[in-house]
Parts: sequence; structure tokens; C-alpha cells
Amino acid sequence: MIPLKKLALGFAALTAFTLPAMAQYGPSGHGYNNRAAGTAVIYQHADFRGQSLRVTGPIAHLSEYRFNDKASSIRIHSGSWEVCVDPNFRGRCEILTYREDQLNEFRLNDKISSIRPVADRWGRNDRRHDRGGRYDRDDRHDGRRDHDRGRRGHGNAPMILFADPQFRGSALPVNGAIPHLNQLRFNDKVSSIVINSGVWEVCTDPNYRGRCEIIDRSVDETGYYRLNDNITSVRPAGYNRRPGYNRPF
Repeated sequence: MIPLKKLALGFAALTAFTLPAMAQYGPSGHGYNNRAAGTAVIYQHADFRGQSLRVTGPIAHLSEYRFNDKASSIRIHSGSWEVCVDPNFRGRCEILTYREDQLNEFRLNDKISSIRPVADRWGRNDRRHDRGGRYDRDDRHDGRRDHDRGRRGHGNAPMILFADPQFRGSALPVNGAIPHLNQLRFNDKVSSIVINSGVWEVCTDPNYRGRCEIIDRSVDETGYYRLNDNITSVRPAGYNRRPGYNRPF
């Protein structure tokens, strides 16, 4: 029979690795709430290999779990997640919705120090002027003037595509699905995007194929998504989504 003391110590060691992240989850004063509930697993090595940590709530500093600056891949089972290079959700951050087998694609390999779930529209003040899903919490730049300049003269179309960064250059108002931007002489020309309403899918190939991204806020430089001059089709997100869409599980 296993001594009771050893059994208790074994259970304590097991729960120490998984439960604190769950226990931390809840109202945090950052505008996050239970609607942001989700599950993610971070891995020490690429391709979901090596030591792993299951996360179900915000972790302000991964050093608490001996996982600071160690994550090389992340598997997202549900929800959207914010990962940041500094503790307390500061420094450069990314919003991740799909699993990422190579975090170095985001220049985040062995650099993540904090992680938390985010609610729909991030569950806090709408940072419509952030750089798509990528931004720096310490960046004091306010893109509001650029965004407003982009809207002027182009009406209130749900989406406006621009040929140059910072909402400059030739513009194309978009009111619905466009399977091939070549029809409008705008193929592979998009460098920034204004989102006035809705959530949009943008893809590198015609007919919503190739690599696709979901955009729900204005993007002053599509290069943040590695999509500069590389968008060929756009449509409102959420319908007729094909099997194998964008980094499938």
C-alpha cells in the first residue's frame, strides 16, 4: 500500500502544475469576463512537442509555472488568446485564435511571458486602431487621425481597402464578398484596411483559398499579417467556411 503521505505529496505536485492557472481565471479588472472562457495548451517545442502547460485562464507571469520564455507552439482548443512578451500582459502582444505550430512565425519563439483569454471584441474597450490582432501595449501611437483620414471621401462602407499603409493611396470600398480582386483592379495591392463594421475574411488566393486571416478591426499595415500586397479575395466572415479553413486542427 502506498503511504498516505506519499500519495498526498504526489497529488499536490500534480495539481500545482494544472490548477493555479484555472484558479486565477475570473474577473481581473482588465475587462475580461467569463465570456472569454477557453482552453489553450502551450508547448516547449515546435509542432506541439515537449513539455506542455494547459491554460484555462489568465497567467500574468509564466515564470510561476517555470514556463517563462519557453513556449514554441500553442494549441488553441477554444476561444481567442492574448500572448505577450512581458509579464502582466505588456510589451508586444498577439491575439491568437488558431493553433500555431511555429511561434517564430510571429517572432514569439521562447518569448512569451504572459497569456490570457480574450472575450469577443477583446471584452474591453474596442482597440479599433490597433494593428490588426498585433500591437504593442507600450506603443503610445494613436492611429485615430490616420483611420479618420482613411474614412473621409470613401463613405461608410463596412470595409475599405487601401493601396498604401496608414490608410493612404487608392481606395476600394467593399460592401460584400469579392472572390477575385482582379475584377476591380485591386489584386495584390492591399497595404492597409479600414473596418467600419463586421468581421471579414481576407485570403491570398481567389475564391477564398490559400492562406486566410480574420480581420475585425482596422489594420494600418497588412504586413503585420504577412499579407502586404498579397490579398486576392475578401468576404464577410462566418458563412460557407470550407473544411480545412486556416490552420485546421
